Amino acid sequence: MLLASLVKDVACQMHVDESPKIPKGEIVLTNDSEIDEFLLSGQAAWPKQSRYWRLPPPKDEAVGQLMPGMFSMPDEYGMMPRMRVLDGWNPDINHIVPPFHPTCLSTRAKDSRFNLTASYSYEWNHWVHPDYPDKPYMVARNPGATIKFEMETQVGWIKMYSLKSKSFGLGTVKCWVDDDMDQSVKIEGWWDNGYA
Repeated sequence: MLLASLVKDVACQMHVDESPKIPKGEIVLTNDSEIDEFLLSGQAAWPKQSRYWRLPPPKDEAVGQLMPGMFSMPDEYGMMPRMRVLDGWNPDINHIVPPFHPTCLSTRAKDSRFNLTASYSYEWNHWVHPDYPDKPYMVARNPGATIKFEMETQVGWIKMYSLKSKSFGLGTVKCWVDDDMDQSVKIEGWWDNGYA
């Protein structure tokens, strides 16, 4: 997506350039009307909003500044591209990226739709630090404690954020999706970083 943004920026900058880099001897444009005609001739099939246009000229000048058209049309806003930049080329025009609706679930969510609630819990408890009541946590104190959360995914990643501390006496948890314990990831609560 970053690369796509860069390509759009470069394309827009090329549209703004009033003196196109034309190889010598091929085309010689001598005035603004010829430049306009040259530029517009290649845009006949473009939507009107995508074509170049000129600002009204200032009082002391004969011709206004050349401006680029819109790179993306308003009816494309909010649409997912047919392919992702890093997924490689797929010539099948029926191939599309599945709809993607990211969701963030949290123990701190104000809206119940985004509240992180366990579907199963064994020896895990809801806990709030007395000095920080706006930061609730799920806490377990015994090895073997298990907690499960239900969530639906179509594409993308599941990320989990946890507290790390040097002095809180935090342990290590293993996290996995579905029954793939062999794909589990360890998250350590202790680190030697700072004073906390």
